[in-house]
Amino acid sequence: MASIDQNLIRSVIEDKLAVELAASPAVPVVFHNQPYIPTPNDSWVQCLTSFGQSQYLTLGGETDSSNSIIGITAINVFTPKGVGSGANLDICSRIRDLFNRGILTRYIYRLLLEDGSFLLLEDGSYFLSDEALPEVHIDAPIGPDIVRSPAPEGYFQTQMRITFEAFEDL
Repeated sequence: MASIDQNLIRSVIEDKLAVELAASPAVPVVFHNQPYIPTPNDSWVQCLTSFGQSQYLTLGGETDSSNSIIGITAINVFTPKGVGSGANLDICSRIRDLFNRGILTRYIYRLLLEDGSFLLLEDGSYFLSDEALPEVHIDAPIGPDIVRSPAPEGYFQTQMRITFEAFEDL
């Protein structure tokens, strides 16, 4: 339907989370389709971005029209079992502060270094290209909700959900 690049939208959200959780205290972040074996008794986060409804906002054709894509990012926070919920809720607070209702920037840049790492620029941005991105509007985060049967077992798990809508003008 739309020509919005869903990988750009996903990377805007996921990279913002990865940068925040790389800061002290650092928390590993895992994304869709990535193998990960958690270190026992350590905290970690799983970020799953999915896309849902797309719609034409105007009756224009391939030009002079507007489109939107609605999606959700589910963020699972895992902390050691049996030590209370404090560490888990601290991570959730960082995530809530990061995504608490806003518009993610349209132009984001990152510099890929030779060793495969990224250089974070002063403005907090760090994407691979200077390509213009669609506006991504973030709604207030939902949760954290306690997950009664954590997967994998042996962790205290909560989940936060963040809905978003991306707009594109053709």
